[in-house]
Amino acid sequence: MPNLTPVARALRKNATRAEERLWYEHLRFCKPKIRRQHVLAGFILDFYCAKLHLVIELDGAQHYTAEGLAKDEARTAVLEGHGVSVIRFENRVVLEELGAVERALAELGVKRG
Repeated sequence: MPNLTPVARALRKNATRAEERLWYEHLRFCKPKIRRQHVLAGFILDFYCAKLHLVIELDGAQHYTAEGLAKDEARTAVLEGHGVSVIRFENRVVLEELGAVERALAELGVKRG
């Protein structure tokens, strides 16, 4: 398996607008701790909370094609096999309705601390 850590570091420096907004306006202040671009099970996760065993993924348009949906379904199955839950949000929702995203995350135990 290739070392994905350098790729994850580069992705942190080149985050999407939705990733930046969710991180800088909410997740970096949350408890328990959230990691950005975390490597797990051969994947680079947008956000990961080890304490809650929770993956937070932000999806752009490419995720809503037949191929993208199939890849995401397979990826989710692998991650769930490692004991983590996956929640997904559309980039548009993060950018336009951040409060709804924050409420959904709070219900899962991710709260501003």
